[in-house]
Amino acid sequence: GLEEGGIYDFNFFYVERHTSEANLGIKTNIRVYDASAVPQKNAYLGDTKIPYNGLVAAGSTINYEFVLSNTGDTKITDLTFVDDKLGVNLSSTNITLNNLTDINDITVYIGNDKDGYKSQSVTVDQLKEILKNGIVNGQTIKIKGFKYKLSNENNVTVKNIVNYTAKSGDKNLSGNRDNVVVTVASSDKAFVLDYGKPVMNIQKYFQMLLVQLKRLSLWMDKVNMVL
Repeated sequence: GLEEGGIYDFNFFYVERHTSEANLGIKTNIRVYDASAVPQKNAYLGDTKIPYNGLVAAGSTINYEFVLSNTGDTKITDLTFVDDKLGVNLSSTNITLNNLTDINDITVYIGNDKDGYKSQSVTVDQLKEILKNGIVNGQTIKIKGFKYKLSNENNVTVKNIVNYTAKSGDKNLSGNRDNVVVTVASSDKAFVLDYGKPVMNIQKYFQMLLVQLKRLSLWMDKVNMVL
């Protein structure tokens, strides 16, 4: 099935059989991206990727990753990434990080899922050069390690957006991608019992388990009475 926050192809077929006019209007909340470059923004707690709209303990420090895939026919260069909420601005002329993130926290991955990725820690000048040179078609660049501390309050939705620009020959590309996480009490951490099913917190899970055990105990009592 489709995963919330994922990127998918959308093919629309329309046939108009009227003899004189063909008027069509579409209104949608689907975010449309230039197929030449596909952005993503991922959040991690440690090494664990947080799903879109995932639940994270309040007060946690999470790491964000900017991703851009070159799905066009030519090389893309002069990459920029701007995330105002994170306080991050990356370009070939300027690297601005927030006060929780140091350049030593940043790792850059370049490659693709088929052939694998080469990773490297970078200096400010090296990151500028990488952004200037860009990536060839079929490659993906991942820049990971931007730290962000979540609110200590529960049930806070944290949504932030990374905007990117790039050049593909004479064509200017731009777009954005958001990421959403929601804070929960640290003593009430949530986990997914089964992929595709609703998220359930630990307290509710054990309450449900106790109900099932009581039902099993009553059933066993009835069996013993019959025997």
